[in-house]
Amino acid sequence: MDDLDDVRKALRYDKINIVGGSYGTRASLVYMRRHEQHVRTAILMGVAPIAFRNPLYHAKSAQAGLERIFEECENDPKKNAAFPNLRKKFAEILARLEKKPVQVTVTIPGRTEKATVLLSKNSFCEALRVLMYYSGGNRQVPSLLLQASKGKFQTFAQTGILSNRNLRNSLALGMLMCVTAAEDLRRIRESDIKKETKGTFLGDERDRSQIDVGKLWPKGIVPDNYGDAVSVKTPTLLISGTHDPVTPPRWGAEAARHLPNSVHLIIPATHALSGLANDIKQAFLEKGSVQGLDLSSAKKIHLPPFRIFK
Repeated sequence: MDDLDDVRKALRYDKINIVGGSYGTRASLVYMRRHEQHVRTAILMGVAPIAFRNPLYHAKSAQAGLERIFEECENDPKKNAAFPNLRKKFAEILARLEKKPVQVTVTIPGRTEKATVLLSKNSFCEALRVLMYYSGGNRQVPSLLLQASKGKFQTFAQTGILSNRNLRNSLALGMLMCVTAAEDLRRIRESDIKKETKGTFLGDERDRSQIDVGKLWPKGIVPDNYGDAVSVKTPTLLISGTHDPVTPPRWGAEAARHLPNSVHLIIPATHALSGLANDIKQAFLEKGSVQGLDLSSAKKIHLPPFRIFK
């Protein structure tokens, strides 16, 4: 973030507007802490504050995201009729995969040949978590689970492969390890893992595997006070999605607690927020203040309907 400030200097700007999404919100918060006097406004979407220790909370956040889907189906007669007893069916799927992984034939993306893959409980759960990141995948979850409950895992596996590949193509996993090994993994304790993964479909597999890799990974140097919450007076608009399976609204609220000049907007959405509430973002940038900011247009935002497979 000091490098970013050097860029600001080189461009001869006194104050800049910061926009960050997901881990970009963490970077933004660190910049705001180190160079508050040069930040005019900040927009933080899918907030991952300093208190967010990656990947400690992934299991609980994914569970909460799935619960939102279950609740949608249970509280709406039409959805409940289309996807009856979805919560029970999901438990049966996990029990089956726990007992024995299933073989599934899929088409390899970008190729014509097919391949047989082994779908284990862990790979199923991680694919489900990633599917919920974006509205397109999120809205397919009930249909995919309904099919899987009937022993038809092919569509789920094919969709999961495409979803995982898209995410991995957008992430530099080596960079992720450099970041988390220095900033987050060293702040995770055994008692934290047990507490934050208890009762979740994902369990502790992701936490433990990433920590194991982190033990071997080169670690950068971070200040002793790195874990302190960022508290600045910068005008800040925080946006969270109701169905976000990785940075749900609790983290936007946590960041907002320490930002006295902020407003936290929660909208019906997943983790992908960059194209939503653009009129509110634009008004905030023009105004340069959260005071009197009109948030009413957010009421027009809705998640797409669930996709039903024939």
